[in-house]
Amino acid sequence: PMLSLSHGCLPIYSYCYGAKNFTRFINTIKIHFISEVLMGGVLTVLGATCGQFLARMFSSSIFFKNIFAEALRYVTSGLCFNAFSMTVFPPLQATGRGIPSAIILFLKQLVFLLAFAQIFCMTLHDWWGNMYAYPLAEICGAIISLAAFFIYRKVFYGKKE
Repeated sequence: PMLSLSHGCLPIYSYCYGAKNFTRFINTIKIHFISEVLMGGVLTVLGATCGQFLARMFSSSIFFKNIFAEALRYVTSGLCFNAFSMTVFPPLQATGRGIPSAIILFLKQLVFLLAFAQIFCMTLHDWWGNMYAYPLAEICGAIISLAAFFIYRKVFYGKKE
C-alpha cells in the first residue's frame, strides 16, 4: 500500500513540477510523507497484533501460526522508516532524476536487505536472520533517502542546482 500511494502521487509531482508550481510540489511532499508515516504506523501495529489471525488464512497448524506471527512482527517493525524512501523517490522521478530514485530503491530493497540477511544468518547460524534484516534495511533506506532529499532539495524548491 505504501508503494501504491507513492506511485499515485507521481502524476501530481510531475504536474506541479512541469507547471513550476513549487509551493504545491513541496506541500505534496509534506502531505505524502505524513500519509506514509501514518500508513507505516498502522501496518506496523497490524503486523504486530494480527499475525495469528492472518496465519489462519494459510494453515491451521499451531506451529505455522506461531512462526508466521513472529516473522510478520519482525518484517513489519521497520515500516515507519519506509515512509522516507516512499516519499523521496517519486519527486526525484518527477524532476527527471530517475537514476538517484532507482539507486535508493535498489539499495533498500536488494543490497541492504541481502547484506543484512547474510550477516545475521552467518552470525546467528539461523534463518531468522532473514527476518531481522528487514528493519535495518528500512533504516538504511531512510538514511539514503534523507541524503538524497537534502542533495536535491533546491530542485524541489525550484531553485537552480
